[in-house]
Amino acid sequence: MAHDTFETQIHKRCTQAKILIVDDSPIFIAMYESMLSELGECYCVGSAKEALSLLAKHDFDVALFDHHLPDGTGLRLCKMVRRVHSSRQLPIFIITGSSDETLEQKCWEVDCSDFISKPFHAITLKHRVLAQLRLKFAVDLLQETSNQDQLTGLHNRRAIDDVIQRRSLRKGHVFSIAILDVDFFKKFNDEYGHQAGDECLVKVASIMKSCVRGPDKLSVRYGGEEFLILLPDTELKDAIAIAERVRSEVAKAQIPHIKSPMGVVTLSAGVATYGGDCLTWRALLKAADECLYQAKREGRNRLVSAL
Repeated sequence: MAHDTFETQIHKRCTQAKILIVDDSPIFIAMYESMLSELGECYCVGSAKEALSLLAKHDFDVALFDHHLPDGTGLRLCKMVRRVHSSRQLPIFIITGSSDETLEQKCWEVDCSDFISKPFHAITLKHRVLAQLRLKFAVDLLQETSNQDQLTGLHNRRAIDDVIQRRSLRKGHVFSIAILDVDFFKKFNDEYGHQAGDECLVKVASIMKSCVRGPDKLSVRYGGEEFLILLPDTELKDAIAIAERVRSEVAKAQIPHIKSPMGVVTLSAGVATYGGDCLTWRALLKAADECLYQAKREGRNRLVSAL
């Protein structure tokens, strides 16, 4: 995908969209599914309650709400969803056969993305949904690019800022981080050249991707030869296991490094978890960083954690 053009990536996503349809009429549900099937997979429910339950479990790309629902209105549902999802994150359509002339104005007031009155042509619905999907995916791709390290494909430091903005560290919530550093990397560059150094970092990043799995777990190129793993909802022992797996797999990769006492590329790592003296992001990063440098002082190619 990295080699696809921007337009190609948008087109691909517009055939794999996750579409939420909320309507209590089986006839209209079937009609919407038929009209929008080329754009992706439709998830259909008949009430606001069911819609909110699905939204809590899945990330949708667009949503269509009938205005008249058995347990409320599409307007009210839109208002509830907007407390969690911005219009950029989730385009919402209100569809209605109502003759109330004030309804369209009310839709804009609750930040719905588009308003469609019945009856309508199938091609009209399809193209208006497609237009919202294209806009959403273009913004998504730009955001992903701005948060991505161009060499390794990992997240960059800007992505950390986004996580910090979305999550607050507070009592009762577990959050761990690991900082990993390539041992004797300057000597590696001096011996093999900067191109080989870049290739080494790409290999390390690839190993990290294979070891760090899960939608909430973030692998970051923190700067130079330093990497960071953000591990929300992860206890210290589990964070240690993940970081140790990365360290171990990099050593097993046997990337030659004749200027290292180990003879191959290795990592040192420091791990810390929210709690005790680590009650802020800065304190958590500092604790993990101190553990990293303790690992280096003890001989490198090892992991040290904050107790």
